[in-house]
Amino acid sequence: MNNNNMPNQTTPKKPPHTSNDESVVVSELTYAPNVVPFKIRLRNITLSVALLIYGTFGVVTDNFVIPGKHTVVTLYGYPAWIMYGALLCLVANLTAEIIDHYDIRNNEGSFKKFEAFTRKTGCTLFILALILYVVKHDQDYVCEDSAILKTTSEKIGLTAVAYNRYCALHNPLNAIEPLLQVAMIPSTYTMPVKFIVAVNMNQTDIVRMYWNDAKLTLEYRPRQDKKGMNTLPSVKSRSPVPVELIDVSSNPVVQETRHDKAAQKP
Repeated sequence: MNNNNMPNQTTPKKPPHTSNDESVVVSELTYAPNVVPFKIRLRNITLSVALLIYGTFGVVTDNFVIPGKHTVVTLYGYPAWIMYGALLCLVANLTAEIIDHYDIRNNEGSFKKFEAFTRKTGCTLFILALILYVVKHDQDYVCEDSAILKTTSEKIGLTAVAYNRYCALHNPLNAIEPLLQVAMIPSTYTMPVKFIVAVNMNQTDIVRMYWNDAKLTLEYRPRQDKKGMNTLPSVKSRSPVPVELIDVSSNPVVQETRHDKAAQKP
């Protein structure tokens, strides 16, 4: 057989051998680390430092203030510490972006997972802190009464007590403005005791309080409220005795309550 008639056979070429180390080098050469603009890095650093100072001051003073659009929420106790944990998650999220800028390793997936974890954890702690704030607010809202005037009617056996009611969160002395009220109690009892609120004095000051037979007379002077309007006292319908209200200011306001009218009927 003539070998010249045989078809030419070419030996297949083997692909060049590439070691694992070489593949890593190639991937590292093609990887471009994240570049965070300087303004964003500066913003994140400034926010992180400011939030840490603000949150630490809030938990140390037990007065963690969360500003809102129309009002503020003041946290204290364990809700404040939980909110501080949410704030730390936010700081960690901001810091991770800065660290990612300086980390040239190809580990973007780890940073994304960390950012997602801190974001979810922070939102959970934030909502939990607000829920516990509402619960603790109801538990710790306390009131304290301070009597300023008393007058007793031996005829009907009742004592009228004018007092300031201070109500605030976990400390009545934090009340911005007390409520001036008049209550009726049996003459043999003393405050504090369960009583019937007879009059809300609102934005007025009591000048004199005395009994006129079986009727309680209150001489008062209105004061201007924050909106520049006079708010007059009001007699409760459950008052056990008639109440007469007399304005002794320079421009007296004629006021006659429903209870007074009912008392005047024969």
